[in-house]
Order: sequence, then structure tokens, then C-alpha cells
Amino acid sequence: LKEQRSVDVEVDYFIDVEDFLLRKMNIRKRVGDKTIPYTQTIDQYRKLGPFNIPISVYIISGQLEREYVFDDIVLGDGVADKIFEQPSNN
Repeated sequence: LKEQRSVDVEVDYFIDVEDFLLRKMNIRKRVGDKTIPYTQTIDQYRKLGPFNIPISVYIISGQLEREYVFDDIVLGDGVADKIFEQPSNN
């Protein structure tokens, strides 16, 4: 699949044909005259209820590489509305 989110970002999605999970995204972000490409790979999913939640995301952009691994994911605990309020200008 190919999607153009806006005039500034283009994304190619790679979906596994066996389990239909998103496995990779090639992203190109235009900043001024430059295009910054990066790749996001989702290596692992964890089944939580009816959902498949990504627990490992690997990102490569130029010489920068980083991995995010989520050890604890909680569903259904609820979140206080206050955390979504705009911070004050103190």
C-alpha cells in the first residue's frame, strides 16, 4: 500500500500476507528542499485480548538506529482526562 498523508510525508506500508499484520513502513518526510527517509520495522506483536499490539519497533534513519521494546502494556485501566489538558504557560 502507498499513502500520501500530506504534502510533507509519504509512507509505504508492508503488510504480512499470512497474518495481515503491519511489518514495515518506509517513510519519506520532506523538510524544505530535503527528503529524510526512514524505515520502521515491527518485529514482534503480543496478543492482548482481541488485539495484536506491537511490542518491538526498530527505526533506521540515516546513521541513526534505535529500538523501542515495550515490556508492559495495559488495556482497560482508564486514563484521567487531566493528562490530555493543555499545560499552563508558567
